[in-house]
Amino acid sequence: MVRTTQQIYPAREPAPVRAAATVLLLRDTAAGIEVLMTRRSATASFAPGAYVFPGGHIDAADEAAKRIATRRPTQSRVQRTQAIAAIREPSKNSASCWRTTPTAAP
Repeated sequence: MVRTTQQIYPAREPAPVRAAATVLLLRDTAAGIEVLMTRRSATASFAPGAYVFPGGHIDAADEAAKRIATRRPTQSRVQRTQAIAAIREPSKNSASCWRTTPTAAP
């Protein structure tokens, strides 16, 4: 139950929902599972300095890219656009790169 007498800030309308996507990149190492996370800028207006998973909103480029992307039979158009955004966001936010060819183990 909300206790209106104990609220720090006045109530306001919630932000509108936006389509977004994120991805968890995992790597199995001898020391255990590693997870790719990025750190938000210390000057960010929301959650400054927080560690977060790469991700973000779906933009027009993601929507346009789905015209040339292959869709699985069980995947909807919306899911394909979300997958495109989930692939784009980590490389944009963390300068990660995607390998397209397998590499030999050291």
